[in-house]
Amino acid sequence: MRVVDAVAEWFEAAGFTHYFGYAGGAIWPFLDALIDHPQLEGIQSKHESHAVHMADAYYRATHRVAPVLVSKGPGLLNTVGAVASAMHDPSAVMVFAGAGSTHLMGKGGMQELYYKGFEDAISVFRPITKGSWILWRPDTVIDVLNQAYKTAVTGRPGPV
Repeated sequence: MRVVDAVAEWFEAAGFTHYFGYAGGAIWPFLDALIDHPQLEGIQSKHESHAVHMADAYYRATHRVAPVLVSKGPGLLNTVGAVASAMHDPSAVMVFAGAGSTHLMGKGGMQELYYKGFEDAISVFRPITKGSWILWRPDTVIDVLNQAYKTAVTGRPGPV
């Protein structure tokens, strides 16, 4: 089973009914995996920040989390303002950014953020989220997702 298939099944098990996003190359495999889960309704935004604002509004209206899917690099960085807004106005939002293969990290791949280190994107999001993670190993993905979801909804809600 591919990691993206396991995450799509986790979405279903977590009770998600909707997800928002903006398609890009690094997130295509995940979008492909979600096709096998037609009960999850995907809503495409016109911009990555709009997807986060939509998920924020969805949480405020329903008190249910709807994940946000974006591509790596500039796609992820386009969410910064909306994520900061969700942090300020406590709203549980989960942002998932696609990435390239780990064996290509740090080798100047298209749209890769690595100028100061592999965790550059994490460094950007650390002050405006309740938690930020980079996933290196497939065997830890579901555990990290469980931790991220719990972090987002426990106590004062906030983005992860």
